[in-house]
Amino acid sequence: MGPKAPRRTRTTHVTLKAHQSKKRGAWRIGYKAHIGVDAGSGLVHAVETTA
Repeated sequence: MGPKAPRRTRTTHVTLKAHQSKKRGAWRIGYKAHIGVDAGSGLVHAVETTA
């Protein structure tokens, strides 16, 4: 047999401003989206992300 293919490793980039929590042994990293929508037309008028 020939040489084995190199094993791929998963790399993740973490932003320190993001919310971090550990659930069932797995890290969860993320942001929340706050979206303002006009009731009459249904158009988005504001978007904000928070950690």
